Amino acid sequence: MFYNVYEFRRRCGVANLREYLLIKEAAEFLGVTPATLRNWERSGKLTTYRHPINGYRLYRPADLEAILNEIQASPTSRPRQVRQEREESGDGS
Repeated sequence: MFYNVYEFRRRCGVANLREYLLIKEAAEFLGVTPATLRNWERSGKLTTYRHPINGYRLYRPADLEAILNEIQASPTSRPRQVRQEREESGDGS
């Protein structure tokens, strides 16, 4: 039996929950929807951790930065804002 949250975290291997982002925060960081993050979790593209008490999805900033770098390096992927600016200016390249 666990006597406090800190012992529970230690036994579950979650060192500091403040170091993780919730799904909404992670989605905003990457510029995608929470549904996209769930799909990436199911496909194995992104590792998701779970809060030891409430089961919420948690994301490590280092994992998100790696995904963001992968997205930015992709030649077929453009950030949404750049795409919109080019469409508005008439430059489709």
